[in-house]
Amino acid sequence: MRNCKDWIVLAVAVLSVLPGITGCVGTGRGEDSGKDKVQRAEQRETGKLAVAEAAGGEEESGCGAWFRDGDMVKGEALDFCGEYAALVEGALEGQAFGPAVGGKERELQKMLLGHYEVAGRSSGEGREYYLAVRREDAPVYGDFGELSVGDVDEVCQIGYHKEDKEDDEETVLYQVPGWSVIVPDDGRSAGSLDVLCFLDIEEKDPAFLALFSEGGRKQLGFMKKHKGLSFHEEGKACMDFLYQDEDTVGFWSEPYPCCIGLDEESAGQLRQLLRQEGSGRQEKVFGRYGDALDYVRTLDSSIRTTGAGFHLDGREYQLLGSRGQEGYLLSWEETEEGRGEMELGNYPEAWKYVRGRILECVGRDYGDFTDTWFDVPLVRASLEFPRREESEEGKLRFEACVQEVEEPEKLKELSRIMGNAIRGPEVISGCPYQGILKLVREDGETLEMFVASDSCDSVAYEGRIGFEYGRQEELAAIFQEAMGTGN
Repeated sequence: MRNCKDWIVLAVAVLSVLPGITGCVGTGRGEDSGKDKVQRAEQRETGKLAVAEAAGGEEESGCGAWFRDGDMVKGEALDFCGEYAALVEGALEGQAFGPAVGGKERELQKMLLGHYEVAGRSSGEGREYYLAVRREDAPVYGDFGELSVGDVDEVCQIGYHKEDKEDDEETVLYQVPGWSVIVPDDGRSAGSLDVLCFLDIEEKDPAFLALFSEGGRKQLGFMKKHKGLSFHEEGKACMDFLYQDEDTVGFWSEPYPCCIGLDEESAGQLRQLLRQEGSGRQEKVFGRYGDALDYVRTLDSSIRTTGAGFHLDGREYQLLGSRGQEGYLLSWEETEEGRGEMELGNYPEAWKYVRGRILECVGRDYGDFTDTWFDVPLVRASLEFPRREESEEGKLRFEACVQEVEEPEKLKELSRIMGNAIRGPEVISGCPYQGILKLVREDGETLEMFVASDSCDSVAYEGRIGFEYGRQEELAAIFQEAMGTGN
């Protein structure tokens, strides 16, 4: 059985909001799925109302009232500006935006050579951004092919590549030192220049940066859905774990690094458990990470990394274990040269504490891996797999196809492939794990795995433990329609 649907393309958009990653540009508007198009149409009206209220309650004024010379701004660009502002400001709860004060609009207009009207928006809580909307009398570039934005000597440059793909010459239009630029559109048409968003280059708050891309807003929605999640802060006490589900695939192409921040009470409780269980214990010491993993598997061959760990008092801890084998912690201090000497010990209560907090947060048991999962026969399997397509306008998009398999021979072969994989060594690659494989055994137990959607033969068990399953052609022979190898 096969079913296909649109898949949202999110690439540079996500990179622009990663904690600790800054850049000159991100895109705030990925390729729309059918559902997103409906929401976008609804947003056109609600957005106009939202920005009109901010401008003084007169709907006909809209966001045009934010600009000194709004009559000279392109009408469609103004509408899009209002929609985008409503998306950004609506995603930040508890703060109302109004006009920014400080005169930075004129600074930006000068850098943009007077081709834009600029309006600043501020929450009054130290958060502000600036929208630049292209004027009707701005130059038109008949040879525009694709937007080009990047840093050169720490100065952000905005320009374009020519339509003639054989001519790779770049035309630089603007230089904006001191600013980060977000392009709300997709960057593949001259209209990408119509609305630009600017942030102070010193802005580092990941939650605020996330507001400006569709992927970032989905990320914030996911974090809101799972109480207790936060952004990772370097050096702060926290629990970190890899996680994937159908929500995270919409904004993160790999296993998503989740974080649960630890307040002083929680950190103290975990610290006490480590002291109590470590008293008088002789721990095993290793110089290499691989040696530690090899050793622990001599104790029980089913033990794997769990995808979970925590940071406490300058030390990193990684949970190792499996179904029925719990409590192992591998810890080390990070040095300038990398990981320091590693210690392996058994701390069942501290291990259970972390496992319980993660289970409470996302509803997934990080001690439940078993390398015998495929010993019980499958009765059903489905794969949702994104296939790369190109629209008539030349824009990249993915079509996600879903195929369900119930044939006994195919299920038996699938069990063989994946069973061999999870009994083998662990590998988490840099591949996009966007294929969603759902499995049901004859005893009713279910498992979700995430399959690399490029040429890699990688799979992530529950989106947290990585393996290689062999040849991708073998999996494609089972899911011919979903993976694009069938007729």
